Amino acid sequence: MKRKQREVSAFNMSAVDLFASAMGAFILLAVIALPFFPKTSETPPAPVCPDPTPVPTTPVPQACPEPEVLECPVCPDVPEDAFVLKDVDVVIVLDITGSMDESIEGLKSTTSDLAALLNRMAPSFAIGIVVFGDYGFDQPAQQFPLLEINGQADLDRLEQFVSSVREGMGMGMGDYSYDGEAISAGLDLATSMRFRSIAKERRIVVFTDDAPTYQSRAIDLARRFGSGSTSGVSQTVSVVLTDSKNNPDARPVLEEIAREGGGFFSASSGSFIGKLLLALLDS
Repeated sequence: MKRKQREVSAFNMSAVDLFASAMGAFILLAVIALPFFPKTSETPPAPVCPDPTPVPTTPVPQACPEPEVLECPVCPDVPEDAFVLKDVDVVIVLDITGSMDESIEGLKSTTSDLAALLNRMAPSFAIGIVVFGDYGFDQPAQQFPLLEINGQADLDRLEQFVSSVREGMGMGMGDYSYDGEAISAGLDLATSMRFRSIAKERRIVVFTDDAPTYQSRAIDLARRFGSGSTSGVSQTVSVVLTDSKNNPDARPVLEEIAREGGGFFSASSGSFIGKLLLALLDS
């Protein structure tokens, strides 16, 4: 049986072709543009910017109040262990023969400084001075007794005596007919001074550039004074050799005096007050 032939409308075929062409164009454009579309599942969220920080303004300075001065009605005492020294009595035994000009001037120029230093180093202090020369004179040694320094009046008395110290002061008539110096006469006066009962440290410091005339006497005086130390009181004799070249034989006996007196020996160069302080601290 012969099939019937169907007539295809030209209009219907044209519509199908047009639709197919449009669909193909759309698919082609989609394939081309696909790589440029972002992956929404991996895109990070847009950052959230914080609020801007306000710019600080400089405050207007206020007027400073007047400082409040507080007075201490009852100031505490300084503890004794805050001082380097305890209550101390210092006796300076000074050779005033012709070769001791430098030491004499050193004593004169540092008396007030010494008092100021001792005032800071010890709860209380007293200073005595003995000057000595040669046994060939009428009065080989003389003294300024121990004086506790509590104010300017006491310091003025001490400085008045010191200002009068000079070569050969008060020795009277005589000559240098003896070998050595009257160190034993100076130590005799120094060791017999009336030390304060409250003084826990009693220091004798000899300044000379020569050996004693009576060596055994000087050594014995130093030994007896040093042996007077007790558990509560320390007594020492120290020696400062101001010029080791003046008499090379002087050093051994002066070292022995310091050793027997339990004190300090120095033959090094330095200032008068520096050597004196070393003798006080190292005894």
